[in-house]
Amino acid sequence: MKKLLITLTACAYWLGAAVSISVWADDTEIYVTGSGTSNSPAQPNVLFVFDTSGSMNDYITTLPNYNPANTYGSSSTDYYYFYEQDYTFVKAVHTDHINCQSLKDTIAAQPDNPVFNGRVAWWPVNAWQFWSRDRWLNVKSWSGIGPSNPLECEADRGVHGANATDPDTYAANRNYGPYSNNPGKEVRWSNRTPLIATSANFHDFLSDASNISTRKKTDIMKDAAKDLVDDFNGLNLGLMRFDGGAGGYVIHHFQDITPAANKAAIKASINTLPASGTTPLAETLWEASRYFRGDSVDYGTSSVSTAVSSGDYISPMTHSCQKNHLVYLTDGQPYGDSGRDSQISALTGNTCSYIEGASEAYGTCFDELAEWMKSTDHSSLTGIQDITLHAIGFDINLELLKVSAQKGGGKLYNASDATELKTAFNQIILSILSTDSTFAAPAVTVNAFNNLQHRDELYYAIFRPMGGPRWPGNLKRYHVTRDGVILDANQAPAMNPTTGFFKDTARSDWSSSTDGYSVTEGGFAEQMSPIRNIYTYTGSAAPSNERLNALENIFDPANTLITNSMLGLDPSTAPDERKAVMDWIAGIDVEGVNSPNPVHAFISDPLHSRPRVVTYGGTENAPDDTVFFATNMGHLHAVDSDNGQEVFSFMPQALLPNGLAYLEDDPTNSDKVYGLDGAITVYRQENPDDVDVTIEAGEGDKVYVYVGMRRGGGNYYAIDATNRSDPRLMWRIEGGSGEFLDLAQTWSAPKLAKVRWNCDTNGDNCADKLVLLFAGGYDPNHDVATLPTTGDAGAAVFMVDATTGALLWSAGRPDNPTLHDLVLSEMHNSIPADLTLADMDNDGYLDLIYTVDITGHLWRFDINQLNTNAGDFATGGITAKLGDYDSDSANDEAHFRRFFYAPDVTFFQTRGDKSFLSIALGSGYRAHPRDTTVTDRFYVVFDPFPFGPPTDSAGNIDYSALGPSGSDPVDEGDLFDATSTLADRDSTAPHGWYKTLQGADEKALAQATTFGGTTIFTTYLPHTNAAGAVCAGNLGSGRTYILNPLTGGGMVDTGDSNPSEYIQLAHSGIPPAATIVYTDASETYLNQNGDPETNRHTKPIVCIGTECFGDLLPSHDPLARTFWRENR
Repeated sequence: MKKLLITLTACAYWLGAAVSISVWADDTEIYVTGSGTSNSPAQPNVLFVFDTSGSMNDYITTLPNYNPANTYGSSSTDYYYFYEQDYTFVKAVHTDHINCQSLKDTIAAQPDNPVFNGRVAWWPVNAWQFWSRDRWLNVKSWSGIGPSNPLECEADRGVHGANATDPDTYAANRNYGPYSNNPGKEVRWSNRTPLIATSANFHDFLSDASNISTRKKTDIMKDAAKDLVDDFNGLNLGLMRFDGGAGGYVIHHFQDITPAANKAAIKASINTLPASGTTPLAETLWEASRYFRGDSVDYGTSSVSTAVSSGDYISPMTHSCQKNHLVYLTDGQPYGDSGRDSQISALTGNTCSYIEGASEAYGTCFDELAEWMKSTDHSSLTGIQDITLHAIGFDINLELLKVSAQKGGGKLYNASDATELKTAFNQIILSILSTDSTFAAPAVTVNAFNNLQHRDELYYAIFRPMGGPRWPGNLKRYHVTRDGVILDANQAPAMNPTTGFFKDTARSDWSSSTDGYSVTEGGFAEQMSPIRNIYTYTGSAAPSNERLNALENIFDPANTLITNSMLGLDPSTAPDERKAVMDWIAGIDVEGVNSPNPVHAFISDPLHSRPRVVTYGGTENAPDDTVFFATNMGHLHAVDSDNGQEVFSFMPQALLPNGLAYLEDDPTNSDKVYGLDGAITVYRQENPDDVDVTIEAGEGDKVYVYVGMRRGGGNYYAIDATNRSDPRLMWRIEGGSGEFLDLAQTWSAPKLAKVRWNCDTNGDNCADKLVLLFAGGYDPNHDVATLPTTGDAGAAVFMVDATTGALLWSAGRPDNPTLHDLVLSEMHNSIPADLTLADMDNDGYLDLIYTVDITGHLWRFDINQLNTNAGDFATGGITAKLGDYDSDSANDEAHFRRFFYAPDVTFFQTRGDKSFLSIALGSGYRAHPRDTTVTDRFYVVFDPFPFGPPTDSAGNIDYSALGPSGSDPVDEGDLFDATSTLADRDSTAPHGWYKTLQGADEKALAQATTFGGTTIFTTYLPHTNAAGAVCAGNLGSGRTYILNPLTGGGMVDTGDSNPSEYIQLAHSGIPPAATIVYTDASETYLNQNGDPETNRHTKPIVCIGTECFGDLLPSHDPLARTFWRENR
């Protein structure tokens, strides 16, 4: 049998894995590569139950190299060639003798794999064979000489007899045979030996022994299990086996898999597994459930002594947040498996019944017990301690296993060779070690009815990393108080202060019941409907204000303009298969995993997409809001904030194949699938003559939604969502070709601004342009580059018309001088960071742009307000060279600091001093957050030219004028080291300062923000677990720094005279940037007349992902800002 072997050299190992996986070249590596150690006492308990029945001595054969186009010999095609399961040749049988139509059809239909495998028998009629007359015999004893000696197979039973027209379709014994129409007279096929039949060419291929790899199932199982022990850390592993003919017992008590000595002991236990006896599936699961619960020993009297105390099992459940999983591997149907049926029925309250559609051989209590184990709390610890069942059918596709795994909260994995079994093991462990998480900052809602404050809703985009492409996600809503307490739908605190994530008792808005920290339960996913408004764009031309609800753009199987190729399918794909794929993308449960609900309720992961909220009208107490967020399957969702139901979703044509990848969820595909993973920008504009706050297209109001792809690709999309019932695809920008040749992966958030454009020579009659600006994006070569490169994709800055997408102006690298209006000789490196835009004189027009490229070159652009065309629209250049690489004589990998996030630009004007800009940013390798090569830093550069381009002593524009010589940019050596000593701008730090991050491999992986005289930024420590990591795995931890932007001194109040620089965050993983939320802190009191009066004011709080703080910011006028309002 031919097998496509996929080498697992880059298989994804979650959290605790001690291997290095180069394929994961992005920030998801924190979920797939671990620190190599485990310090979590609450790591999951995983019990493996191994099939040790006699059939595990059967052979599995892998034949990886057969090519039907080759001729391997000259054997006659008039014969079929029969082999044992280990590919030992048995006999050649002439086609005239073959009555098994399934054999012929199977081999003919599979030229790449011309093999039939099944039970076969032959009918002897020669008089001298009196001992075998009227019996179907095993083919090994074949001695037939003509058509009167037919060969038949089990696969034909009830379908095909001696020929296609014969009504007798069952092979029958004795005087009933050779054929009968009565299945009650049928031969007992279970007593016939299964053989492999092949074509002549494949038989010749098999004649070369080097083409065959044959091993016993039990040996394959042992090796795969031992590899798992070597490959993974961060879990407690226990082992059980079948006990001959009844039940099972423990051969290795739960043990931390991380220490080398434990690995050796566990592997030694695996080596002892035999292969004899029957298949008591339910009886062994019964014993496993007792083991988890700490109940008395029943079947398991042979269990190891370390698993038992005073006749009771020692339960592994020791922490309330621990996960408990059981992995059940078997290669056969249950046999001799009814010994505890009555007890299981009494325990579960269900009478054991056969699986619908299966034969009597499947009858067992296995699925009922699996369902009870998942739905029951098995410990007195706080919360719910259930047990999830994962099943592996080894060389068997058993409906019982599929149904039982579904009822048990897991899934079935089928494996037919060593590679597939190892993949199944890995996928199960990956799913067990996955942790619900969020990268993005929460979305807050600007109060359209009171611009001085935000409303109290917080929207979280959450996801769960998995082993294959199908990562689930969700959108959930909570509320925040002025003290920074996040509340759920019941007005109860929603956050666990230990973990920094949602409590298991919390219920988010839109959820009918408690959804806790689960990604897949509640929230937007619960509100999914089988009838949805899903749109794409089927045209081949560049879109221009296309109606998405036009028939040609509606995502529906009936829309023939959506071709198989657009969906990633072969053009010859059958219509029913095409419909199944499209139905699944649209949310229909074609797999039956959520039955009887017709919706599968799967939302893919919004990995980096931060939700955006738009108020369309309503009142302050009942606003009409829509939430926009994007996912990696490729959907841009518009969600009604009132009920969590989808208004519409848009899926770009380029991302339609993602749906197939998510549906197939190929466990051998270790590459993360990306779609619409970039930032979302929203433009909401009321007609200036409008007196209300309601968005109405007929009154000239506008809502535009812009989204990029990040790692999903090089495109930007613009949606006119003014009329939510009639959304339009305004335009699409495609990077990598034409005038956007230098646009790489679209990491940079598109920023809105208004500019003066195309003035006359007197500087008058300028056009007002609403524009969108973004940087060139990320070049994935930096996933592997160890030193700075030149000629990067993404070395550019673009400005387009926000309404049409037409390119207006760009700055870029000298390699492509004809493409750019401003050619910069030193712009060689990609710019994944956002742009920071500023209106310095508050006249409503853009004045200044700051950004940074990946190597630490700080770029500044100044807008010419009297520009006459794109050629004189702006000037620009490098003001500082950070990162230390340019100035370090070693110029080695250890000095290559990377910069992924926009600088925070703050305007300062102090009494008796000239005004200046403070430029704050940190370094950190976002594509490899676990990198240990570089020591990262946080920088503040002082720019003394806030109101115009930098100039030299003669007054000429010179962006190098910021350095001490007046002719060179600031570099790292010009900055004061404020790591342990405060900076002083008047003396030690005239050009700025830096702090070396002191944590092990600590990195700044989000943009800083300056507010109220403090600079706030977050960092990630990959090898230091958060305080709450007892329940969260080895994801690393985060810090929030609050510093004085002028001195670098800490400003976190510690209650004494020595303020701290940072606070430690409870939530594990990479923290997002800080979000400042203006809460309503109004107070009502009785005046001197005894009448109530309200003192209305706001209070700013700081939210870092799922942690909000009401007391981090120093006391100040809550409405005072130390920087301008950015153009939007």
